[in-house]
Amino acid sequence: MLQLFLVLFLAAPSSAREIDRTAVLVNGDVVLRSDINAFRKNFALRRQIDPFIQVLSFAGDAKDGEALDYMIQERLVIQKYPPTEEEIEEEINSVQRSNGIDRDHLKELLRSQNVAFEDYRRLIGVSVAKRKLIEKDLRPLAAISDEDVRNFYYTDAAF
Repeated sequence: MLQLFLVLFLAAPSSAREIDRTAVLVNGDVVLRSDINAFRKNFALRRQIDPFIQVLSFAGDAKDGEALDYMIQERLVIQKYPPTEEEIEEEINSVQRSNGIDRDHLKELLRSQNVAFEDYRRLIGVSVAKRKLIEKDLRPLAAISDEDVRNFYYTDAAF
């Protein structure tokens, strides 16, 4: 039996090709090379949706390392603040209301920009997760109380 298997295995022509490749693992979450390509492909849309991308110094043609670093940070945010389906759907409905369009028209607009609706939905989820990070972790750090102002005015101000 083993001989038959070896004969069939060795006799059968085979061609292997790489379909995709793992770029990095983020706490068990896989980032693929195709994810980096999708990052570049949807960068213009990302610039409109992502609350952090506007403060970065790179553009859609970022080097692989820069794009990968950004995607690692993004995965960490999503892991800490995973968006729910309801939050994603609420955000998409809000976009539709503010633009006065229905779901079919939104999908048509996305198609005209060569963006799949599922990619848009995923980017909306990323945006929701990042806004949660801002609200829960970053905004409290920026809060300044009246007492902080008084202490600064009386002790640190150079007036």
